[in-house]
Amino acid sequence: MNKYLQITKFTIKKEAKFILNYLSSIFGFTIHIIVFYFIWDYILGSKQLNGYTTNMLIWYVIVGEYILYSSNKFNRQISSDVKNGTIANMLTKPINFVLYLFFENASNIIKIIVNLIAAILLGLIMAGPISLSITNVIFFIISILFSILLNIMFELIIGLSTFFIEETKALYLVLSKLMLIIVFSPVEMFPEWGQIILKFLPTTYAIYAPAKILVMFDISQAIKLILCQLLSIIICCGILFLQYKKGVKKINVNGG
Repeated sequence: MNKYLQITKFTIKKEAKFILNYLSSIFGFTIHIIVFYFIWDYILGSKQLNGYTTNMLIWYVIVGEYILYSSNKFNRQISSDVKNGTIANMLTKPINFVLYLFFENASNIIKIIVNLIAAILLGLIMAGPISLSITNVIFFIISILFSILLNIMFELIIGLSTFFIEETKALYLVLSKLMLIIVFSPVEMFPEWGQIILKFLPTTYAIYAPAKILVMFDISQAIKLILCQLLSIIICCGILFLQYKKGVKKINVNGG
């Protein structure tokens, strides 16, 4: 385990030198929030929709955008490593390729912190303070961590799909659109048939769970959402295990 932690440590040091790259990404983050703010302010004004006020929905969108912008989007790197044969070289080393990628991208902590500061400032400026309790904050932090973990797993799953299909851009496009839908609108805003479908998708819980816990906290519902996140993580772990096992077998059969 120590060797993987060293990978994370080294990557954090490397990424720290490019802090301006993260700061520049805040501009796009801010533009998205402003657009969503005007949309929901126009739709709702001082009214409520399914228990959500305009300010609650702005905080909801901010949390969703924060999670999206904190993603490292490294599935292209994985696809490239599989296509150009880099993975064959990695397999000869005493490390697990998936764990290597996971811990390398755990260094994304710098981007996560920078975006968190920006998200809080934007929320206070555009929506004002939100009522929170200690329990609410604890559940929110746990849910955010699970969401970040799910995002890493989504990237890994798409990247490792290169073992079986040559181009994964379409898969990433589907993933990003599914998550963007939940960023803009909580699950409650959809018709019943749509809610049923969304509640079966792991992508829903990467966005909806922490945002819902923050703006409309109910301890029993928060527990259910976190359990759904855990279940999504377990499912993703299973998919990753099968992908990696079959992928490595294909490489060995074909001689790298």
